[in-house]
Amino acid sequence: MAFIVFLIVLIPQLVHLEEQIFRFKKLSRKARIISSAIFGLFHGFVGVNLMGMILLMVFGYFLSKVYVISYHKAIAESDIDNFEDDTEFHKKALFSSTVYHACWNTLILTFILLCLLYTLGVHIYYIYF
Repeated sequence: MAFIVFLIVLIPQLVHLEEQIFRFKKLSRKARIISSAIFGLFHGFVGVNLMGMILLMVFGYFLSKVYVISYHKAIAESDIDNFEDDTEFHKKALFSSTVYHACWNTLILTFILLCLLYTLGVHIYYIYF
């Protein structure tokens, strides 16, 4: 239980770090495929099984698509015709993929926490939004 609370507190920092490692400035398809494969395998170190790693590879590729689309959108929305440094566009793209990643992790951890509470005998009959 303490581990889950620890993860919830650290989600933003961990997600941002993962996105910097696996997505930042990786625009080519080959780089994104390799990075997505490493992303999935990386999660094996925290106990994710083989099927989970494969699914995370697919999710990693989805996040890379979010990154690339956001990068090109940032360029299209800018009023700069000729730019030498595209770091700001990469930062905007990184923010987009980080938001998607953080939402996914929050959803998964919420589901795990609800399952854990249920197995401990805490029955949640109504959830109000």
